[in-house]
Amino acid sequence: MEAQQGVTSAYLDRLAAGLIQSTVDAIERIFALLSESPPPRVFGKGPTKRAPGELRHTLIGELTRHHQYEEVCVLNPEPIKVRKLAAAAEVSVSTSSEFFRREFGGYKKYRIICLNTGSLLHWLQRLNGEEMPKHLLGLDGDGEVYRPNAD
Repeated sequence: MEAQQGVTSAYLDRLAAGLIQSTVDAIERIFALLSESPPPRVFGKGPTKRAPGELRHTLIGELTRHHQYEEVCVLNPEPIKVRKLAAAAEVSVSTSSEFFRREFGGYKKYRIICLNTGSLLHWLQRLNGEEMPKHLLGLDGDGEVYRPNAD
């Protein structure tokens, strides 16, 4: 029985030594990992630096592309969502929302304008700087028919 107790005691001593060694190794690995500098944090793309006024031109370009505007017609009258315009132009949603507020008086008014392709065409022409002067359309400033002085 003493022989069996000696074997069991030796086995338990080796088992305890192995557990202690593996615990020490694990603690050393943890300290090594903690002492390393953490990898740099990677976030989404940062804001793109743009010149003043370039954001507006970018948003107008994306709005024009969405509506498939061609100098005399609008092929897609469906309104674009604020988030979709922001993603297409690579700007924040708040910038896109502010664009609709400034240019159309708000997103709801923009959606109403999209219901009438003639109105949408007019707004896209205006945004793209292609609006015809009233005197070329035969109208004066009050919307009356323009008649130049016949001298």
